[in-house]
Amino acid sequence: MLKKFRSFPFFSIRRNVSSLAPALLLTALAVTGCPQNIPDPVPETETEIRPLTPEEMNAIDFGPGGTLEPELFVTNLTTWNSAKSLIASGGNNKNYIVNVSGRVTGIAPVPYQGTFGTVTGLTVSFRGDGTLSLGSNGRLLDIRAKQTVILRGPSLEGKTGNEDPLVHIFGGGYGQNATFKLIEGNIQGNANTLGSGGAVYVNSWGVFTMSGGSIHGNSQISSLTVAGQGFGGGIYISGGGWQYAGGSFSKTGGTIYGNNAGVKSNAAYANRQGHAVFLSGLTDDGQNYKKYIDATIGPEVNVFVRRHVLSETISYVGGVRTITNQVTGPRAEGAPWLNY
Repeated sequence: MLKKFRSFPFFSIRRNVSSLAPALLLTALAVTGCPQNIPDPVPETETEIRPLTPEEMNAIDFGPGGTLEPELFVTNLTTWNSAKSLIASGGNNKNYIVNVSGRVTGIAPVPYQGTFGTVTGLTVSFRGDGTLSLGSNGRLLDIRAKQTVILRGPSLEGKTGNEDPLVHIFGGGYGQNATFKLIEGNIQGNANTLGSGGAVYVNSWGVFTMSGGSIHGNSQISSLTVAGQGFGGGIYISGGGWQYAGGSFSKTGGTIYGNNAGVKSNAAYANRQGHAVFLSGLTDDGQNYKKYIDATIGPEVNVFVRRHVLSETISYVGGVRTITNQVTGPRAEGAPWLNY
């Protein structure tokens, strides 16, 4: 029997099918006229792939900790603002499912503040097949310390002439990561003209994991008069340095394509680096470094960027730098790296 593959690449079940027993019995009867010592049939393994149930999603997204609040349904700007305010004021250690349907337009972010305020121990799982669309300049999602946001289906849509990345991930220090997980859905259509990162900016203590979905149609195109900008059309990762920690990024699925990084002045356009992914930071001796990927990154290509060593306390005595209470990240021997 052939293996069955269905169009739901989320969960796999294996079961044994004893389909050989009737054939073996008929063969023995035909040859001898009576049953013989027939060997136990060799089980055939059939793989059936089906979508995760809501309960299985909850177990993966939320685990055993925190309280699962009633599901929030977002269908327009009013319900989006209501859901966002409820989460921001709902207290610590809470879990929320936000189900997005239809096209929600005109979203106005709060400048340079977390989308869900300062609550901690927070996990928000976005589900559904709708679209959240930015209506004014700013960050559609600004994820802060001890907050986790999961995208399981909806699309995030930016705007032209924006001055921020669409998603910003910024932790608060050792043990206070900010985490964004892209499992399904799209991050698209954001043109950042100031700063870094067209779609996603992974700042200090930010953690971004991508196992599905897509990041496409975004750009980071700045004026030539703005130094150090125009990098990371898709994803910009702060690599950190000896004074601060960087972000981390891992991609095991999904596609990053059709993003642009460059500079433009007086209608003259020039390419810059990191159309797909750009990593920049400082080495331990204070030297600048950068690594980047310009080409499309398909679902079969894995990318890993690990965080820099963080020195918790740095003091200066007589001009000499002294480091104490050193905390090491996954790559303890030096600066962040990009491997794909």
